[in-house]
Amino acid sequence: MLVHGVNVRDGGRGTTDRLIPFLEAAGLDVLQYDYGWTFVLGARLWNGRRARRVRELAAHSADGAVGVGHSNGCAVLWEACRRGAEFGSLVFINPALDRRAAIPPQVHQVDVFWTEDDVPTRISRFLPWNIWGDMGARGYRGQDARGVNWDMKHGIRQRTFEPGREVAGFRAAYAVEGRKRAHSRVFDAEAPGFEFWMATIAAAAGNPWRAATLAAHSADPQPQGGLKAGRA
Repeated sequence: MLVHGVNVRDGGRGTTDRLIPFLEAAGLDVLQYDYGWTFVLGARLWNGRRARRVRELAAHSADGAVGVGHSNGCAVLWEACRRGAEFGSLVFINPALDRRAAIPPQVHQVDVFWTEDDVPTRISRFLPWNIWGDMGARGYRGQDARGVNWDMKHGIRQRTFEPGREVAGFRAAYAVEGRKRAHSRVFDAEAPGFEFWMATIAAAAGNPWRAATLAAHSADPQPQGGLKAGRA
């Protein structure tokens, strides 16, 4: 299930929708949940209702369903899981969540794609009437081995309690950086690393264990496009 982020008026066409062909190539049937435009107060007031709807939709999905979210979409997915939604794994992209948020017990793995230049999530925890946090700028910082960080600025993948490893095929040009629009820059189709990160995220969603294996063998020859979604 794909859930877009905050301040989105196009239903995710300019952000999360760009993942769809990569997710489908990874063998996933994509169900989108579009909740319309929202910001700080709207997230606080309505994320609970959105989470209930996601839980209802997840109940009709196949076993081992994967939740993929961006920004506030991650907060919605996390709340849905806290309320019992049966997602086998979660993929968070620049999540507007507390960096130490507890991973729900039914979730086998949470992959967090983040960049330290993500200013909106860095400052969001200081906003009034706010339920968000700075995981998008800091990564997952809890003490749960099910958490896996993907540093999109430096191309490092690191599971909790384990040393970091370079993501296979990463190049300096693929870094998601720059304080302007870093919160959603990974979806910029004109950026050099666009296809690399879309394919990598899709590989993590399609088969997180396959993605982990590829990342661990970064010394092996890899295609220029990074992790191939079609082989996830």
